[in-house]
Amino acid sequence: VYARPVNNFESRLRAGRVDMALGSFNDGALTDEYEGERVFAQWSNVWTPDALSSLIDPVVSFGIEYQDETAKTDTAFNAPLSVSEDLWSAYAAVQAGLTARFDVTGSIRFDDYDAFGGQTTWNLGAVYRLDALNTRVRASYGTSFKAPSLSERYSSSAFVAANPDLDPEEGQTFEMGFD
Repeated sequence: VYARPVNNFESRLRAGRVDMALGSFNDGALTDEYEGERVFAQWSNVWTPDALSSLIDPVVSFGIEYQDETAKTDTAFNAPLSVSEDLWSAYAAVQAGLTARFDVTGSIRFDDYDAFGGQTTWNLGAVYRLDALNTRVRASYGTSFKAPSLSERYSSSAFVAANPDLDPEEGQTFEMGFD
């Protein structure tokens, strides 16, 4: 669903489902099966306010997301398994010019995982334009979090062992450069 911008506000609603089926065979005989399903819904919004006269071309984005992931396995090497997990997320981001040549961005996201609890990530950035040199100088810093999917934790085969104890990946990044 797509709503046309009204008073500089745009809203989108998306929903979907993804199905996955994997099979491993040995000499033509099925040895391992994995079935996965992911159902999701996303509501995203973009607001470009005119009333904030001290900022140049401000853009505010925000939204929420929901995801339900299910996995079913039947393997020759492990007991059959059926597991399901939910994920709720909320995010917000702001981009604006502080002066005609200096832009800043900031974002924050909160994810609440069934298996890993709540995680907050964020990012800050800035760009300064040197018009006389036709150059932009930029810098940013941010954090990240990636939880392993059910498929990554529970699918297995004769050559791959399931690892339900996989840890999430966490990171920090810093970038500086010029264009």
